[in-house]
Amino acid sequence: MIAAARGSPPDKENGALQGAVGGQSEQAQTAVAELCYPSPATVKGAVLADLLRGDNRASHHVLMLRRSGFPVVTDEIDVSTSDGRIARIARYSLPAEAIAAAGERGQRFAQECARVEAERRSS
Repeated sequence: MIAAARGSPPDKENGALQGAVGGQSEQAQTAVAELCYPSPATVKGAVLADLLRGDNRASHHVLMLRRSGFPVVTDEIDVSTSDGRIARIARYSLPAEAIAAAGERGQRFAQECARVEAERRSS
């Protein structure tokens, strides 16, 4: 689990941040730039990099990032399946304010994760 520099610890019963609204504390929403980033070589790192680039997928690792203080938003959307049915899926993102708060450090982190992933794929 990633240690957040600021914010409340997870509630042991339901995993939510104490004092959270919609799963994120006020501190977590305003202190994204100060959070401890996971290693770019980890799945959590790759998921966070995707979110910082505006991409939106994953689930377990999104939960872990939320527990670490990142204000990940979930939007449920309906999509068509190949056999014509409609499926409801989750689309994950970071609020624009959180991406802006992550600033240059967050963008460097996302670029490093992309580099690590490109190296992994070329091996």
